[in-house]
Amino acid sequence: MDTFTLLLAILFMFLAFQYGQSWLVFGIAAVMILTMRSLPATVIIIIGLIAIYAIKATELNSYLPFIMFGLIILALIFGLKPKQAQSEFYPPEGYEEMMGGMGGM
Repeated sequence: MDTFTLLLAILFMFLAFQYGQSWLVFGIAAVMILTMRSLPATVIIIIGLIAIYAIKATELNSYLPFIMFGLIILALIFGLKPKQAQSEFYPPEGYEEMMGGMGGM
């Protein structure tokens, strides 16, 4: 999951909500769900949509920055993954002698 893209999507959804563009909120959510193809990202975007429309229904506009920062922190927590060794940086097996090594000696 690309955390930076997810953070931008959350911020754009809240920005579109502030300007009263509901179609844009759903458009951003749909495009992000289709392009990210990640379960944690989908969960966070759906939680963001629920939070946006809960704010609209209950007049919690004064808590909007706190909810937005909470979603961003949640996105960062879901985005943390253990680092894995990237095999593309290691030379292929069996070619040590061609790269100036001693080979089997």
